[in-house]
Amino acid sequence: MHEATQYVTLASRVKKNIRQAGLIGTSMLFTFLIVLSVLTKNQEFGLVWTLCFPLFVIPILGKVRGLIMIAIFYCIMLPIVFMGIGEWDYGNWSFTSFMRFTVASLTVVFIAYFFESSTLAAYQLVLSNRAKEKKYLEKLEKLSVTDQLTGLYNRRYFDDQFTREQEKVNRYGSQLCLIMVDLDHFKTVNDRYGHQIGDSVLVEFSQLIKQGIRSTDVLSRWGGEEFIALLPETSLANAAIIAEKLRAL
Repeated sequence: MHEATQYVTLASRVKKNIRQAGLIGTSMLFTFLIVLSVLTKNQEFGLVWTLCFPLFVIPILGKVRGLIMIAIFYCIMLPIVFMGIGEWDYGNWSFTSFMRFTVASLTVVFIAYFFESSTLAAYQLVLSNRAKEKKYLEKLEKLSVTDQLTGLYNRRYFDDQFTREQEKVNRYGSQLCLIMVDLDHFKTVNDRYGHQIGDSVLVEFSQLIKQGIRSTDVLSRWGGEEFIALLPETSLANAAIIAEKLRAL
């Protein structure tokens, strides 16, 4: 638990540092482009570099923060560009040039925002599909080791667990016990009341047994009206107590 907390704290710290680094980097680019535009006065197409600003800011800061910084950037940039009409680019910078620059800037912002939104939506769709696939696989795995009627583990799962626990006994000398439980005269119940009632009896009986053992024990349906419980780390005396408890249910 302590290691997990440290990992979450470290991941949060790294994420915060990355966010701060992105903010610092885009702020420096923000300042550089404005100073460059003022100094060059659009000579040799200096304003072209400002069109790259949204392409960097939105992917780095995200849609919301990126749009906020872009709005601030153009609130400063557009008045400066407007005041350069008739003076910038050796007097060739006109109102038409200003409008073209404005339209081009808004177009780039829209493209950058649309691309980021599409990328984020695609990423979320991939994550959603992976989560659904994982859930489906877990469901299939559970069905493969579960008895369809009682919901207990099936014989296949029991065999696997028994093999593992037997290896522990052989390696570490630990104790292991088994308890076999069945219902007396169950065939008579089926013949007299029908299989549907018989199935209900099996379901209720399996839940009673489940309540009578520990959470660390493995309870499986062996077949028909027979059930088997695997009791790891359990002595014969303790297993006898549990068996008597089940018999008295």
